[in-house]
Amino acid sequence: MILGWFLLAVGSVTLLLTLYTLAWAVQSRSWSKVPAEVFQTAVRRDYGPLICSYLALRYRYTWNGCCWEGDRIRFGSRTFMREAEAREFASRFPVGSSVEVFCDPRNPKRSVIYPGVADDLQVPLAVAPLVLLAGAGLLWWR
Repeated sequence: MILGWFLLAVGSVTLLLTLYTLAWAVQSRSWSKVPAEVFQTAVRRDYGPLICSYLALRYRYTWNGCCWEGDRIRFGSRTFMREAEAREFASRFPVGSSVEVFCDPRNPKRSVIYPGVADDLQVPLAVAPLVLLAGAGLLWWR
């Protein structure tokens, strides 16, 4: 019974966070495009449950006369299973380079380099309902 409630909680939280991210990803397609300058690019190792590399990228842009900073590359993960992949991707954004970002005109602190839905959002969107169903099934068959 405890496992059923646990799966329901995990599935619900995962689904809600994924849908929230998905909503911003869809909206970002209509945001304003502005020039930006990359001021930090680094590949870091993450020693969580899976050892992977992630890209730490920061950029500056101006919207309506105000300077803003952002770090979102896309709506989805910025992790890579192989460090070489992360370094190859990071090479597209050397420090001092120009890049176009998409800025939310209603909230200019929200920005992204690649607007729209990233492929890796499909995994939690597919798995979360299955976890919810498994939790509900365990509770129903107790």
